[in-house]
Amino acid sequence: MPKIWLARAMPNLSSAERVNSECLSNVIKRVETDYNLSTTYTDKRIIGLPAETRAWGKNDVTQNLEQVSRVTYAYDEGNFSQEANQIITPTRHDTANYGSTFLIRGNPTSTTRWEVPNNVTSVTSQVRYDIAGSPVAQIDPLNRKVAIHRNTLPKHPTNRGEFTS
Repeated sequence: MPKIWLARAMPNLSSAERVNSECLSNVIKRVETDYNLSTTYTDKRIIGLPAETRAWGKNDVTQNLEQVSRVTYAYDEGNFSQEANQIITPTRHDTANYGSTFLIRGNPTSTTRWEVPNNVTSVTSQVRYDIAGSPVAQIDPLNRKVAIHRNTLPKHPTNRGEFTS
């Protein structure tokens, strides 16, 4: 069984990983990640949000690396008026400072998967959040929505065999 070697580099908050074969001369996989360095986030100390990830894999026929994946990420899209259950009054939540007008939170709101290698067509999935940061809806690339509801009142167990849900 051949050994696989992994090399990592992170210059300028961009990371790259390279997987080599046992002889260390043949790269069989490469992954690159670019990070969101917008001052909108870095000024709020939100650091390390991936903006794009690209992956290449070795084609055994041509012996070349070919792009096999490209995914882009977006954060804090929209506002809190898209879903009926986005405006809530969570217990002990600082709504005065972090209410519905506080829109920069670093919540991943969409993931776009691109067709490679041409990078022209894509499909996007979305997530919507309430003001406390909990997901309340997920929307798939065909625009089908699944609402996510949470019971706000805790269920107290009456015996040791019951658990809260």
